[in-house]
Amino acid sequence: NIQIQKADSTDSGRYFANIDGDEAEMTYTKLGPALISIDHTFVPDSMRGKGVAQALALNAVEDARKTGWK
Repeated sequence: NIQIQKADSTDSGRYFANIDGDEAEMTYTKLGPALISIDHTFVPDSMRGKGVAQALALNAVEDARKTGWK
């Protein structure tokens, strides 16, 4: 089970996961009150093939549904 965390600021944020000292992340920019743009996704080689990018994306989709983001 991959533990995804979220860091959010006024105009941007990121979802991230740390495994064995390595970090994967997906960043986003808030374009309006209910609109975000996912800017960047990075998964280090050591974490590839383990579903980390999928977990990051699924967390963003889940948050979007809960908050009404598009």
